[in-house]
Amino acid sequence: SDYFLNGSIEKTGESYIINTSLFSTKDGKEFYSKKYENTNPIDVIDLISEDFRKEVYIENELDKNFIDLPVSNLYTSSLDALKYYSVSLQLAFFNEQYNYKGAIGAIKKAIAIDPNFAVAYAALSDYNIFITEFETSKEAIKKAMQLKDALSERMQLGIKYGYMRYESQVKALSLLDMWSKLYPLD
Repeated sequence: SDYFLNGSIEKTGESYIINTSLFSTKDGKEFYSKKYENTNPIDVIDLISEDFRKEVYIENELDKNFIDLPVSNLYTSSLDALKYYSVSLQLAFFNEQYNYKGAIGAIKKAIAIDPNFAVAYAALSDYNIFITEFETSKEAIKKAMQLKDALSERMQLGIKYGYMRYESQVKALSLLDMWSKLYPLD
């Protein structure tokens, strides 16, 4: 990558102030910075991306078909739902106990806040596999499949694989083969 983004976030009243700085990886020099203020920091992520493309990034012919999906489509527009999703990941994968039941409780809170949070349903499916609740896992991945269309292709592939592992092992393996060809670095 040619750039890296650094920043800070602070809450003042109902608003969040987010300071960003973009640096060159070649020499470490800052060449762009901007301050954002918004009541929802998730919306700011899209603004940062938009500003970067407008003010910093030089487009080439290959970028003409580039689609920058809103973060709220990829995850959720709810900061609280995103927090519970993050807590679930922490409980499931980033502590020594692998607390899948705790992760399920957190992810269910995220889903209660945002019932259209496709990635949360996929996570719920995975967590239930880890505790051998296969029927519950299957129901969650079916719901993720219903909500996947606004996601990126890569995220959709993950959800499709989760679904296919219940429907057809042959199709699931075929999907993994296709995925490895489309995204060989994954």
